[in-house]
Amino acid sequence: MKKYSIFMMAALAMGFAACSYDDYAPAQSNPQEAVMDADGIAVAYSSVAGEGAKISFVGFNSDIGPSKNRIPVLDITKLENLPSNFTVENCIMEYSTDGQFAEATTQQIVLTTDGMTLYAPVDAWNNAHIALYTKNPRPTTGAWIRFIVNAVNGSSVVRLGAPYYAAHELGTITPLPAERPVADSYEVIFADGTVKEMNPANPANVYDPPTFSLMVEVDPAEAPLKVKVRGGGKTYGAANYDEENTTGSLEEDGAEYILIPAGPQLLEINAEELTFKTGIALEQIYGWVRNNKGSAFPLYNENYIKYRGFVGFRQLTLSFVNDPSSVKYEWGMGDEEGTLAAVTGTDAPVAISIPAKGLYWVDVNLPSLTYKIVPVESLEICGEMNGWSSDPAYQFTGSGTYSEKWTVTCAMQNGQQFKIRANGDWDAAGNVGGSFDAVRPYGDNMVWDGGDGVFEITYNVKNATITWVQK
Repeated sequence: MKKYSIFMMAALAMGFAACSYDDYAPAQSNPQEAVMDADGIAVAYSSVAGEGAKISFVGFNSDIGPSKNRIPVLDITKLENLPSNFTVENCIMEYSTDGQFAEATTQQIVLTTDGMTLYAPVDAWNNAHIALYTKNPRPTTGAWIRFIVNAVNGSSVVRLGAPYYAAHELGTITPLPAERPVADSYEVIFADGTVKEMNPANPANVYDPPTFSLMVEVDPAEAPLKVKVRGGGKTYGAANYDEENTTGSLEEDGAEYILIPAGPQLLEINAEELTFKTGIALEQIYGWVRNNKGSAFPLYNENYIKYRGFVGFRQLTLSFVNDPSSVKYEWGMGDEEGTLAAVTGTDAPVAISIPAKGLYWVDVNLPSLTYKIVPVESLEICGEMNGWSSDPAYQFTGSGTYSEKWTVTCAMQNGQQFKIRANGDWDAAGNVGGSFDAVRPYGDNMVWDGGDGVFEITYNVKNATITWVQK
């Protein structure tokens, strides 16, 4: 049997059977060795897309020259006994973040054919890369490719081979530059020359999402505050000016200012779409049954965008308020479930319906006016005392008018780190940490300092405190 080098992988048997593109077969254990060569077809990876190959899409992104906006990926080195009226086309390259090629981590790219060479269109491969890795154009490693080789006769599509997929890992992949690059940082320039840096929504990847924000407290006597935004060596103003210019488009070197109204305000920009908006920014808001102060549970802010926490219900309605003792801003149900609408004056918000009484994890995004509520089925201490895993001995029992008090009796030792989580999961229904007198959503690990022994521990969700009594 003929041998191929490591870049000459995978000869395919020529078997004709109608199939779907998802009818996968496992990879051969020895892809360096051609299989069933006598049956008529053999293929090899191009030198451009061989194992460990470094590929920069920019080098192929041209209509001029031999590349023609495509990347050669597979050569057909032998093709015999192909029935008349069938041609090799509609072939597929699977591009994956790992060698498992699971559906969630894989994109399919339809290849073009020119003679005996199969090509991946640059734009299609770049779009697949974005779908898997986001729009950040930084070089990426760890991607894999494999192929489906098809023949077509009219509407009939058959797969050439057992089926069989030769697979290997590529080297560094450098995608096309972003259509509108996002800078690593942006800052707000005030009319008096003051400069303040904005907070990226995701410091690890500013493209996902490409939003930056800054909380500004505007004195009513100075409102509206005039600002511009700077980032990546460019300065942006508002594209259009009017007295209500608190939302809109950004314009490079724009002469007009962004206007920030009075009060605690969050200025947020989308650096990719070049848009801006301002909205009320509060240290915390409350989930409550309207006009019932006793029902109010605090939700704590993250960058003045997300407000999260536990809320207990004995009535089956919910709305949100800035402060139950001094109502200025209220939010209720929007046009559809999961959305919010702000109300002003004496208007009453449309109440959100709650499916049942009990404790819920509530997540509100004020700039996007969206919310999510998740029923809390269990609440537990999770930490070094139980290997950071679920343990029935550390599950709380709820009580109180609004399910605000949760108690567990368990063994603790000084210095042990722990948090409290809901539904046996760290994210789906929230977790809290911080300090015993200021328990906060997704706070730092708490450290037990009550001594060694068995304790009755009480977590008061409404007051966001933890207390204990030694047994």
